[in-house]
Amino acid sequence: MQNKNVNNMDLIKLIKTIEPEYYNRDFCINSLPNEVTLILDTEQYLIEVSLKNEILETNFYQGEEIYKASDDEIDYIYNYLEQLLTDKIEETKQYYNEQNYNYQIWS
Repeated sequence: MQNKNVNNMDLIKLIKTIEPEYYNRDFCINSLPNEVTLILDTEQYLIEVSLKNEILETNFYQGEEIYKASDDEIDYIYNYLEQLLTDKIEETKQYYNEQNYNYQIWS
């Protein structure tokens, strides 16, 4: 497989369509997510990105050709994933706080 910059892939638009998955593999009770992953695997594209501990991992293919993302695309993806993870952490904290509040009311 060759390393090419395939120009007709709108990576940012594709990234925005992928449903994020959140993880915390530290096996803590009531843990907050510390990783966000996006995966799109079709005949036309393979996009795998993850952000964990401020480390962005990427894998982009268009067909069988490696897609070399630009610095601007990488910066956008990093910031996008960082914001998704921040939002999910806040959502999870709110959920835990509500659960704790409800537990106190019923106790």
